[in-house]
Amino acid sequence: AATPPAKQPDTRTADAKPSAAAPSASKNDSNDDKWTYFLQTGAFRDQADAESARAKLALLGFEARVTERTADSGVLYRVRIGPFDHAEAMNRTRSKLSDNGVDAAIVRIPK
Repeated sequence: AATPPAKQPDTRTADAKPSAAAPSASKNDSNDDKWTYFLQTGAFRDQADAESARAKLALLGFEARVTERTADSGVLYRVRIGPFDHAEAMNRTRSKLSDNGVDAAIVRIPK
């Protein structure tokens, strides 16, 4: 098995840490109208690697998008699933990803 490319953190939002964005859905219901959620499964320097990761997700039944992010070190191609309007829906998808061996970081973006 090939070693996956090093994933680069998304420096755009400090809320990308899984521990910061995984409160219980009942606590978070009142805050759902303030955030849009994405699940980021990787960030790659090579667009072909990002497209390959997106295609693997598609084979598992997940629709993901590749977005570009210019960083100090160059362009990163981020693979994300979403947007989700509710943390509960996002957490269900994250669990399904985990069941398929896919790690995903939660990204919260203010609406």
